Amino acid sequence: MELEKVFATISDRSVCKLSKDRWNAALCGCFPKKFVDQLFRVFDENGDNQIDFRELVCGLSAMCRGPFPSRLSFLAKLWDEDCDAKLSDAELHEMYEDLKVPPNDRSVVKSAGEKAAAVDFATWANGNEYAKEHYAMAMEVGHICLGLRPESHKVGLALVK
Repeated sequence: MELEKVFATISDRSVCKLSKDRWNAALCGCFPKKFVDQLFRVFDENGDNQIDFRELVCGLSAMCRGPFPSRLSFLAKLWDEDCDAKLSDAELHEMYEDLKVPPNDRSVVKSAGEKAAAVDFATWANGNEYAKEHYAMAMEVGHICLGLRPESHKVGLALVK
């Protein structure tokens, strides 16, 4: 119910969808614009440049619920510009730059031929601290900005720290 209220507050009521402008207005003051833009693209599953309630719920579920490795796999989508569920060399390079990964730690395995699968990113990110800030920002977007109730008091306390 809380998600529905937040969605109704920030979406365009005439079409019951969240436009990019309204998404930016809700998030850009608190988070880097590039991150906000990447997240919008990931949530907008059908590519119509709007987020409907189903897309919001599915995105929040993948980003903030379920096992931690699955949440990290969701983060990989931030750099998957062509939405092929794999990270190319160029997408990996952008990811490494965004996460400020030094050259000697740029070691995501490429299990999908010439590309890295989301699970490859998750395995790599789980073994270091580079994605920690992006993960924390994603949790803040989900729980603070978009109103998803934390799954436990421990998660809630971690968010407000």
